[in-house]
Amino acid sequence: MAMVSALYGRATASPLPPASPQYPLYTNAIILPILAFPSWVLCILPLIWHFSQRNIAAWSQICWIILFNFCNFINPLIWPRDNTSEWYDGRGLCDIEVRIFISGGVALPACTAMIMRKLAKVMDTSNLTMIPSRNRVRYEKTLEIFWCWGYPAIMSILYYIVQSRRYYIFAISGCNAPLSLSWVSVVLMAMWPLITIVVGALYAGLLVYRLFRYRREFITILSAQNTTKSRFIRLFVMSAIVILASLPYTIWITWLFVRNVNDSYSWSKTHAPDWNQPVLIPTKGEVRLDKWGQIATGYVAFLVYGTGNDAYNTYKRALCFFGLGKIFPSLYEESNSSSSPSSSFRSWCSTHGSKALGLLSKGSSATNTSHTQSSCTEHDSAPFSLTSDSAACQAGSTHELVESPRHAHCSRPTRSLFGRIFARRHNEHPALPLYTRGRSQSTNGGDRSPTDTVPSGVHARAWASDSPAASRLREDGVCITQELRQQDSLTDKQKW
Repeated sequence: MAMVSALYGRATASPLPPASPQYPLYTNAIILPILAFPSWVLCILPLIWHFSQRNIAAWSQICWIILFNFCNFINPLIWPRDNTSEWYDGRGLCDIEVRIFISGGVALPACTAMIMRKLAKVMDTSNLTMIPSRNRVRYEKTLEIFWCWGYPAIMSILYYIVQSRRYYIFAISGCNAPLSLSWVSVVLMAMWPLITIVVGALYAGLLVYRLFRYRREFITILSAQNTTKSRFIRLFVMSAIVILASLPYTIWITWLFVRNVNDSYSWSKTHAPDWNQPVLIPTKGEVRLDKWGQIATGYVAFLVYGTGNDAYNTYKRALCFFGLGKIFPSLYEESNSSSSPSSSFRSWCSTHGSKALGLLSKGSSATNTSHTQSSCTEHDSAPFSLTSDSAACQAGSTHELVESPRHAHCSRPTRSLFGRIFARRHNEHPALPLYTRGRSQSTNGGDRSPTDTVPSGVHARAWASDSPAASRLREDGVCITQELRQQDSLTDKQKW
């Protein structure tokens, strides 16, 4: 993006007097904001859902798309014509936007690469972590935050070294980031978007290879890795589209910039006395190609992330929160995307819908709002979880945890409006299938073998031990280091 600004701005940077006293409103000045507005508004609810699920790379990807298209929406409204003498000089606004564009040039590929990396790790059956340790979880989250936000912030700081002007302002397109045409710009700025998208493409290739290799065990692997087929495919499709669209474009822009490098770098030349003066450029109604690409990416993100069952349930929760469930009872019905009972969803909607109606009523009627006792089972795709809270609250589950306490209900602290909207939907899946068909007998002794009391069949059980191996698991988690396959003589098929 910055490279296009440098090339285009260098060719037409000298503002020319208008050919006629009339400055028509071009068609692109109307179409661009009309298309850009829904492109970022529609992505807000998918952003909220992924943020509540703590999918850092996914919500960061959506957030950068929203920032791009918000700028594409407001810029044509501020600079719709070529009357440069009457323009707002962009001070303050353009200083922020050029940093967004410079950071976003590497941020969107970096978020995509992190999503592909995470999906590839899910399909890595040779080194599969079933219960990651707390340190491992912290490391993964820190890594994603750095590449999605820290890495773009570093690029934004380094940009000042090769920033040849404060900013350019193109008619309709708005603020743009200029670069000096030197090899220092190539090393510090131009090559990193290409390197980042290539890394994402490599992870994508690795993922495709593993999907083909383990296609028969695909559903089983996803069930063990706390995700569903729908979520996995949506993340993969969105990231694949970004890579397929960005890779050839980034290669072309990088080659075009390198071909036009003809200046030797000089700090005094790059930051000349007139550096602080913005350059105003009429475009005769033309809009840069990358602006249309950003708008299209926003619509693709909504179609991929915002049309699944998880998104539909999020929309229904939002409408029920404002009390529309009383008018449209069908909003209480949960979309079939998980195994959690729809009664919990209806209870949630009824509870918060009553609260919302109470807040909108007059006097003290808000204090008389009935609070329906809600189940602690959240909307997720797991029959139960290994966490202590959820294990105690799975009264409606058809499978019972081995030797886990059962409670009739759990109380929840009262949350604010934003706390309820951004509250995380617990969707932890069982790390191991720790259930039997009936209530098992209790074992006596810390290290007793579970095979003494379990009937015939395939079962799994976790028990406490004072052995050194137990302390080791708290650090490293439970890992699968070897893949075992069993030949079925009846069907002659391999099962994992």
